Amino acid sequence: MHELVGKYVKDTNDIELGTIVDLKDGYFEIEEGVFGTFFLDVAMVVAVGEAVGLDASIQTVLHNKKVLDKEGEELGTVHDVMEADDVMDFILVAVGEKLFSIPIENLHRIGDVLELNIDREEAEYIQEEHSFREEIVHRIKGFLHMD
Repeated sequence: MHELVGKYVKDTNDIELGTIVDLKDGYFEIEEGVFGTFFLDVAMVVAVGEAVGLDASIQTVLHNKKVLDKEGEELGTVHDVMEADDVMDFILVAVGEKLFSIPIENLHRIGDVLELNIDREEAEYIQEEHSFREEIVHRIKGFLHMD
């Protein structure tokens, strides 16, 4: 598997997820991709050629995954992946009756479960900040349309 170091990882939609830089404990360490640096379970790889291929789109891989915070505590389940201009920005995590918007750069390890590099308190803070920004943008847009 170490011969794969230096190869790009692509999903079935040909999205480059990053470059393999190392293999540790059954996970590829991937850098310079859509998630920054993260770890990907080697079992998700189904094709090796010029690039290393996954067996599905990254959206499919993430959908319905159980999400753990950096302490290993269950946070919720991936409900959806939010994109803007064909770039993944957030995962929406169903936490009870709420949806948390977690920035993509907070993904740490993708395997049977999705591990974050933040704890629950940080995830709640990010959600509060995101909601506050959305409310401000909504109010500004409403104000501008009144003129």
